[in-house]
Amino acid sequence: AAGRETVEAFLEEIIRAVRQGLCDEEEGVYSAAALAFSSLQRVVGSQAVHAILPPMLAMLRSPDPSDHAAALRGLREAVSQRPAAVAPFLLPRLVAPPLSAAAGRALAAVAPACGPPLYSLLDALLPPLLDATYLEAELLPVGTDPADADPELREALISASAAVALAVDDDNLHLLYPPILAAAAAKANPPHTRAAAAALLAQVAISGGEGHAAYLGDSLEVLVGMLDAPQAAVVRAAWSAFDSTLKTLAKERLLLHVGSLREALMAVGDEARSSARKAAAATGAAALPVTVAGLRLNKGLAPFATVYLHALMTGSPDQREVAALALGEAVALTPPDALKPFVIQITGPLIRIVGDRFPAGVKVAILSTLRLLIRKGATSLKPFVPQLQTTFVKALSDPSPSVRSHGAAALSALAPLSPRVEPLATELATTAATAEPGTQLSLLCALAGVVRRVSKSLSPEAMDKIETVARPVLTARDPDLACAAAGVLGSLARWRPLPELLDRVEA
Repeated sequence: AAGRETVEAFLEEIIRAVRQGLCDEEEGVYSAAALAFSSLQRVVGSQAVHAILPPMLAMLRSPDPSDHAAALRGLREAVSQRPAAVAPFLLPRLVAPPLSAAAGRALAAVAPACGPPLYSLLDALLPPLLDATYLEAELLPVGTDPADADPELREALISASAAVALAVDDDNLHLLYPPILAAAAAKANPPHTRAAAAALLAQVAISGGEGHAAYLGDSLEVLVGMLDAPQAAVVRAAWSAFDSTLKTLAKERLLLHVGSLREALMAVGDEARSSARKAAAATGAAALPVTVAGLRLNKGLAPFATVYLHALMTGSPDQREVAALALGEAVALTPPDALKPFVIQITGPLIRIVGDRFPAGVKVAILSTLRLLIRKGATSLKPFVPQLQTTFVKALSDPSPSVRSHGAAALSALAPLSPRVEPLATELATTAATAEPGTQLSLLCALAGVVRRVSKSLSPEAMDKIETVARPVLTARDPDLACAAAGVLGSLARWRPLPELLDRVEA
């Protein structure tokens, strides 16, 4: 009730009393002091903030834990009463270097009470927090002894970053995500900053509300883009965040991310292949098969398999086609050892879907992926060989030439795994003898591939049968058919004397 002149006459004593009251242990005392601080700030403006808060900030640097606790109480009460006046003064000072565990805990305590004044400060708060957070000793600056890592500081900064991010309401998330995504995505950023940003994205996805769903697509794409980072610790942080973020999504929302995840992983794969080619050119060595670091991890393929298989089983035809292609691309970037645990999980759904009535594009995508699985996970696929063989033979009579062609290629790839190749080759030859030209072409291509890839000779009777079917087709008017027949006879040359085979062909 006193006027400004009266207050100013006793300002020093009032400020001292309010500051002490804010830091008092008794709830009744610090609550009353908070109200007094609010009234004082209305009367003298920023002078109250500038006089009362700095001593509290100094208490955060005290070695006495009781000083820390008192300062936290005081700062929290001051912010809750006058956030618009206190937050712009206090928050930047809490993230001023060098950051301390006490400052991190203070920021975590006051952020939820800041409200809208916090939002305009996100660009000033989050970067220094992430820059000071080292999730693993491996990410410490070069030359730093891991024993010097401060776990208390790390936990305080992680909590502070999460508190700041989660204090943003749904209407202002457009201000939250850009600084975090930029910190994670920029390859020029220090590795520890990228890892900390990845972890924060996961924390926000896990603890945030439904309003965050619109931003998770961007988060997932950035995290996938980090899966081939040069530093193993960054890859681990990105993969963990990617997996955790995906698990927050309802299954029906997974379909929304199939295309974007495919594009993100393709971009990573393209960059990895480009780097491999440059390295090979520089050394003169042959380029090795390209894999992505995140997919070399234990269960590295799991998040992608979850999304793509769900789309393959429940999506529209277009979504199923994209999912099958994306699954194949992910398999191609996964080394055989890391792929092995997923072969059975992936193969069963692919076989079920390719046998249903779906458009040719879906079947072609699945057949391509199955062929790739055979090449990379052959031994694990042995239990599926009979089903795969039936599936590929059925594809040879599909109305679509593209499906027939991919079925022939897949059957050829499967031949080395088949325990009963001769009955298969005989069946193909018998069917080809009376098939329509389009189907006959696919059957002959498949037959040539099977005979070419068997590990031991077929019986003379089987080879006679194959030769008898292929020779008349050499004179077919369709050059593709004639070439396919020549391929069959050429594959027999592996097991039969070439001069005699040529004599019979020319006869």
